[in-house]
Amino acid sequence: MSAAALRARIYGGEIIRRPATPTSLAFVDGVMGAIGTILGPDPRSAEVDVHAALAGLREHAMVDSGWWAAIAAVIAETGFDLSQQRVDSVRVRALAAFLAPEAAPRGAYAVHRDTWYANPACQVNWWLAVHDVDETESFAFYPEYFARPIANDSALLDYTKPPQLGSDGRWLPAHAPDALVRPPASEAQRFSLARGELLLFSGAHLHGGVPVTSGRIRFSLDFRTVDEGDLAEGLGAPVLDVECKGQTVQDYLKLGPLVAP
Repeated sequence: MSAAALRARIYGGEIIRRPATPTSLAFVDGVMGAIGTILGPDPRSAEVDVHAALAGLREHAMVDSGWWAAIAAVIAETGFDLSQQRVDSVRVRALAAFLAPEAAPRGAYAVHRDTWYANPACQVNWWLAVHDVDETESFAFYPEYFARPIANDSALLDYTKPPQLGSDGRWLPAHAPDALVRPPASEAQRFSLARGELLLFSGAHLHGGVPVTSGRIRFSLDFRTVDEGDLAEGLGAPVLDVECKGQTVQDYLKLGPLVAP
């Protein structure tokens, strides 16, 4: 299947599961090794504020050439033309078990579309399992809403205003958009992945965090790409209920120069 055909399936709402490869396994094993250096030999059982503890690693991931090379290698295995990709920085996620919403990282449990954050309709989200993840540890999709609008407060987000930056240098929106009505739990679609496996899905999918109930910390990686050709042609997923202002894609980085020899 061509990369263009793969993206078309994603824009149509398909959630693509890709198997682990030597490339993805090497990447995630390196990441878990880095996490273990910070949190100890059994990081999934660490008894600290893991989100805060990994702040330095998140900052390192933004600028380290080795991380960028690993991301590019994972993307290249799908056939995407690296010279045509814009990408945001990889996010190292950590969500402790049974974490109350008020103690969770900002937006961790928000039910949202990434397009509510002024992201483009042709954005592809990449979610990489750095260890085995079962359904008690994953986030949830609400696929019934891919082509159905839902009331939300994205109108409160305005990316045309000067951005506020977080401690890791990323844009910290003044407002984290959320659905105003929670979809029924029966419509939530959770998933399991083996270490090194990958999900590709449209940023227009309605999705959101769910409390981890396995008793162990869940770690994961995610990043986002935008194909410049698709962006220029106006390709992408349906835009149904987006009321925010501005566009973030102007601040995405061109991947090609980041990994050029």
